[in-house]
Amino acid sequence: MSTPFSGRCDFCRHPASLGTRYHSPRVEHTFYSCGRSLCQEFVDIGIQRLDQLTPPALLAGRSVSCFALDIHSGVPE
Repeated sequence: MSTPFSGRCDFCRHPASLGTRYHSPRVEHTFYSCGRSLCQEFVDIGIQRLDQLTPPALLAGRSVSCFALDIHSGVPE
């Protein structure tokens, strides 16, 4: 079960401006980031880790999409 979006970066707690959605046949997860390079590195590491946990046969069905957040409301634009 995922926690509700707080409007903050998952890594440094600054206001989030970017979302990265990971979807595979078994996993759906959204990372929220402020866009700073270190936080984006953590998003990349998270995606790599999810790929490692996904059985190879299911990787073909995985997708990653990025979206901007409306800074005032914290919802995708």
